[in-house]
Amino acid sequence: MQEIVVGTDGSRAARMALEFAGRLALETGARLTVVCIHRPAPAMPVPLPATRTASDMGAYWQAEDQAAQAQAGEVLDPLGVAWKIAVRNGDPAVALDGVANEHGAELIVVSGRGGSMGHRLRLGSVSDRLVRHADRPVLVVR
Repeated sequence: MQEIVVGTDGSRAARMALEFAGRLALETGARLTVVCIHRPAPAMPVPLPATRTASDMGAYWQAEDQAAQAQAGEVLDPLGVAWKIAVRNGDPAVALDGVANEHGAELIVVSGRGGSMGHRLRLGSVSDRLVRHADRPVLVVR
């Protein structure tokens, strides 16, 4: 195995997926790419207060990116595994599959839980959609 892609959303379940992917990368000698995804805005936008600006969203995404990188470092650095982070915008299942394609990954690792209940009810879980549509193996960590 040459490359593993693992998604993170900052959840406890994502932490378990990171650890599993890290251990697997160590055992196989694979490279590891951690993917943080900026989800699209809700379908029914809620007006932001007048005091909010576009730079507020930029600051929010920057904080999310830093949190994902910190979580990955907390889990993967003690294992001694080399990793890199990729940040994408859009639908998480599509973005994870896209990063896997870009890097020629043989495996996508995701958690079986995460995301909001409303998001799962509207679109299905990211792991369910990847298992059904990805053109490579998907390992779901629970």
